Amino acid sequence: MHVNKRKLNKWKKGVECYKIRKKWLLMKRYHPVIAIILGNIITGFLGGFVIILPISLLSHILVIFIFVLGGFSATYLSRTNKATIGFYNSLLYSISSLIGAIFIFKTGLTPNKVLILFIYFPILGLIGGFIAKTLRSRRGNEN
Repeated sequence: MHVNKRKLNKWKKGVECYKIRKKWLLMKRYHPVIAIILGNIITGFLGGFVIILPISLLSHILVIFIFVLGGFSATYLSRTNKATIGFYNSLLYSISSLIGAIFIFKTGLTPNKVLILFIYFPILGLIGGFIAKTLRSRRGNEN
């Protein structure tokens, strides 16, 4: 049986390229500060879509999902596999939201809103970080 060497070499290069891409995607981890900034970008980008929605149960559920996703992404992208990265991500987002609400938009904050900003949102980020931590440890991708 005759094997075309040109096609075989092309196939081998494709397999090697796929392995390199797969390894790069699985092993690419960032410094925790960069991962927190990327998580904040993701949270802010998705949070911008919730502002358009009217205040309803759906918007509250989406905010919960967005903060869990932001904590998940920050923890999953960081080099260290710690759930506190998601907590710090949401805490930094809460602080920047507070600064924006007070100094830029000149809004008065009630104690309930401050409670939501500094307790509720970081806990959601911590839950997302815990999910990312368990997912990475179960996949055996501790790097």
